[in-house]
Amino acid sequence: MWHQTISVTVLPRFSLYLWVISLLLAFGAGAGVSHAQTRIQGAVLDAEKNALPFARIQLVEPHLFMGTNEKGEFSYTLPPDQTYTQVTVVAGFVGKKEMRQVVSLVRNQTATVSFVLEDNNLYLNEVEINALRVHTTNSNSSIVIGQNAIEQIQPYSLSDILLNLLPGQTILNPDLQSAKAINLRSVSTGNHALNNQFGTSIVLDGEALSNNANLQTAFSGKSGLLGQINAGSYGSGDYTFSSVDLRQIPASNIEKIEVIQGVASAKYGDMGSGAIIIDRKAGVSPWNISARIQNGTNNFSLDKGFALGPKAGALNVSLDYLDAAPSTTNKLKSYSRVSTGVLWTTYLNKAGTVSSNFGVDFSTNLDDWKNEPDDPTRKVKAENSNVRVSYRGSWRAENARLFDQLTYSFSYSNTRQYSYESWYLNQGVKPAPISAEEGVFEGIYTYPNYQAETAIYGNPVRWSGSLNAVRTAQTGPVRHAISFGLNYSRETNRTRGEDTDPYRPRWSSTSDRFYGRDYDFYHTPVLNNVGVYLEDRISTTLWGREWSTSLGLRGDKQFQYFSLSPRLSTTLELTPTLMLNAAYGLATKSPGLVHLQPKPIYHDFPLINHYTNNYRENLFLVYTAVIVPDNSALQAMKTQHLEMGLSYRKQLFNVSLTGFHKRTSGGFDANKKVRLVDVPQYHIIEARPDERPIYGPTGNHLEGFGFYSQFANALSSKDYGLELMVGTAKIRALQTSFNLSTSLYYSEATNPSLEVAEPTEWQYEKKALVGVFTNPHSSGLESITTVSSSHHISRLGLLVNLRTQIFWDKWTRNSANNIYPVAYYDINGQYYTIPEAEQTSPEYAHLVKDESAAGMLHQKRIYSNYHLKLSKEVRNVFRLSFYANNFLNYRPEYYDTKARERRILNQAPAFGMEVRLTLK
Repeated sequence: MWHQTISVTVLPRFSLYLWVISLLLAFGAGAGVSHAQTRIQGAVLDAEKNALPFARIQLVEPHLFMGTNEKGEFSYTLPPDQTYTQVTVVAGFVGKKEMRQVVSLVRNQTATVSFVLEDNNLYLNEVEINALRVHTTNSNSSIVIGQNAIEQIQPYSLSDILLNLLPGQTILNPDLQSAKAINLRSVSTGNHALNNQFGTSIVLDGEALSNNANLQTAFSGKSGLLGQINAGSYGSGDYTFSSVDLRQIPASNIEKIEVIQGVASAKYGDMGSGAIIIDRKAGVSPWNISARIQNGTNNFSLDKGFALGPKAGALNVSLDYLDAAPSTTNKLKSYSRVSTGVLWTTYLNKAGTVSSNFGVDFSTNLDDWKNEPDDPTRKVKAENSNVRVSYRGSWRAENARLFDQLTYSFSYSNTRQYSYESWYLNQGVKPAPISAEEGVFEGIYTYPNYQAETAIYGNPVRWSGSLNAVRTAQTGPVRHAISFGLNYSRETNRTRGEDTDPYRPRWSSTSDRFYGRDYDFYHTPVLNNVGVYLEDRISTTLWGREWSTSLGLRGDKQFQYFSLSPRLSTTLELTPTLMLNAAYGLATKSPGLVHLQPKPIYHDFPLINHYTNNYRENLFLVYTAVIVPDNSALQAMKTQHLEMGLSYRKQLFNVSLTGFHKRTSGGFDANKKVRLVDVPQYHIIEARPDERPIYGPTGNHLEGFGFYSQFANALSSKDYGLELMVGTAKIRALQTSFNLSTSLYYSEATNPSLEVAEPTEWQYEKKALVGVFTNPHSSGLESITTVSSSHHISRLGLLVNLRTQIFWDKWTRNSANNIYPVAYYDINGQYYTIPEAEQTSPEYAHLVKDESAAGMLHQKRIYSNYHLKLSKEVRNVFRLSFYANNFLNYRPEYYDTKARERRILNQAPAFGMEVRLTLK
């Protein structure tokens, strides 16, 4: 099935895409004019003076990227209007330490530079194992995580990397039994946290990984957003309303991660909270074979970059296998996956100005049926397999008028999903409605005992592509790097959908007047997102100091609506060591198909329930009300981000302080509503032996209440915070370096809409029958400090890292006023507003919500945790690593008077090790 899809569908469109790119290249090249110009050339070698083909070269000031040819050489001719006196050149290569040099330029002359890159191992004099605050072309407050930092924490997936290294995150023991996401710069909970995660873009090798088309949820219109199929303590195999499951992205083939938590370049769209940009290993590299082991978890990976020759380029292959369980004695909750990929890198011309990267990736989980330990009849299964085809290329067009460099990418992803849940019900014969239309219908009776089953089949398919160009220019003393481009994505999920058996319903009673029905995905809408952007990165001197500003504007048509997103960032050199940066930007995140799908909501009102021991005489008559929600008015979620920071850099240490304010509006939520249903009444006219009774209408009607949830742009949140990062160089006398990060986050979250609450007990004698409430106003605060000390003896290839986390404060608060009704419906369905002074009156006491929903949760005390990691390199061939989380077994406790239970603040100790073999 996979091969058929790729060969019939992908390749013709892929060929058309390349044809369009070729026309654009020809047009750009035809506009060129040749001049005698300033030139930069160089070579990249390894420690043995061997050439390094496909090394990455960045020219920082002109904002250009390129690679070396088969001889390890590169060159670039600056446009004649450029007057750079110096350019920073950065060289990198897979498995080597990145190196940068500042090259002085003389107009109309050639400057030559050479790089000798050392192996990126523990024998280097300096090894960086912490996340760094870096000003990049993507953001002036990015956090960059390099390969040494990734390897030192011995991660199983992207989730482990982010939790261990990002400021504001809590280091936790590896947990692969449930789907994982990340909250960036927020302490909001519930649906606000889901929106934060959903608005975080995961970009892999230039193209976004999307969760927009995921429909693997049992959301019925009756429940909230957390409707994933799961089996009790197992957690979920799907994360429909959140981001891509971070467990599914293996860490073994990641070379570098850039995390944008602030204002991103106008190049990036369909995001709200930020972006996580992942670069995987590409180019010629030795065999890397590793095994990671923890109690119950085994991870094996290998990767290799093959040299195919001067013209064919390099081929990278990778394989990662993971089998994770909570412990060696508890395999019932295991999670297994395998991921493999091939990446072909080459140049399409002899000059090496046209690069090409073509990749094919496949991943699947290997989970079998799982049974709930407390209920052996209950079982669950989640299958998820994905094929992804991607292409990324660039063309460096010297002397072209329209652009200096053109980059283009294309991606096709096809995912097969299957979610299954069942449990045994022994509740006797129950009536069950089966009609999917509105009106009066005869239902059926279930089996007295059966295995209730629900299955969901999904097939998210995504096509995406982007075209980006950059053109450098100069107006007087002001230098410009003007970038512009467009992107497009098309996402669908049209397949079998939700499959249920009416004789085996998953619901245990009819008390809620609701049963699910089959629902196919063939009528779900197509999600088309189109974006264009224009950005000018300006640099000059201001009062003798370096000043750079990025001014961008992005336009997106997401689903049916168009929005504009201005973005501005600036950096000013106050002194040679002190920099000031500020940024403001607006970003938008499209709703997903799960928000847009018109899934019918059914309310069933029993009219006659006549059951005898003779099946021929049985009659279940029901009135079915159908609500088909119209979600077409949903718009993109909007996030405004304002941040400001200072950075101070000396040779021995560096300090950065960043403050931010983030405001999100139009967040997605399922608002609780009620529909008043005019229910006709029926009665049995004649009961007949061995036949179904004769029945008819009484002529009377009753008002029925149909409670349901419908998606709306209802949520708003505000996030404030400070981030302090301090790092030192290695203190030679101690062979030790230190790194500190402190974060203070405060969040407020609201939903201004009203909520209709279904009574837990109907009291028809009361005037106020159904209560209407305001949604709670929630707030929270969290402050964490992480101190990292790294004792590194380079001549021994030994690194000992101690990470201490101090949890200063954490609390969440829900407003108490939302437990009292602000309006109500009476028995006739009439709506009445309750004056504020009367909302606490005893007349409405039966509607008051449980007070436990309001109040404050507080951690009660300052506490800390300690994590140890040790790595030893042997002759650049063998590395042994070991980690111990909470190695002091420090687990402070306190008594929660509200919950009336003792709470333990730290996790139990966890130990793991990694063995890695590098074969050249």
